Amino acid sequence: MDVSGKGLLLAIMCTITPILLIAIQTTASKKDHVCPPGCGCYFSEYKVTVRCHDPYYVKTIPMLPDGTLYLEIEKCNISKLADNIFYKNGGARLRSVKIRKSGISSIHINAFRGMNFLQNLLLQDNDFSTLTGDEFCPLYNVSVLT
Repeated sequence: MDVSGKGLLLAIMCTITPILLIAIQTTASKKDHVCPPGCGCYFSEYKVTVRCHDPYYVKTIPMLPDGTLYLEIEKCNISKLADNIFYKNGGARLRSVKIRKSGISSIHINAFRGMNFLQNLLLQDNDFSTLTGDEFCPLYNVSVLT
């Protein structure tokens, strides 16, 4: 190979290498986001949405992937929301939580502690017997509660 051929090869490598590195970094960051069993995860540039609809796997709030802002759980077997359950499982930055038809009968008074960004909380069609209202006290930014 003559000098001009080596220069062309070097120019091609210098152009392709950064593109390959970006592709590898993008793929690696997506692999770091593990979706919980029984759930579907939807990744976009600025948010992650987790949707769980499998009563066999989902019996509590699952460990959420980094960047999860929206959590939707429906028709699962969650009997109670335990102490600090969202914060412990990566939900501190959640903006919206929808848990419908999942058999929730009780909420620990500190279940929502540390959820300073939560704006929407929908807990429709569950099995609540008694709620005091104290369960929702740490939710300063919630504008929709149903």
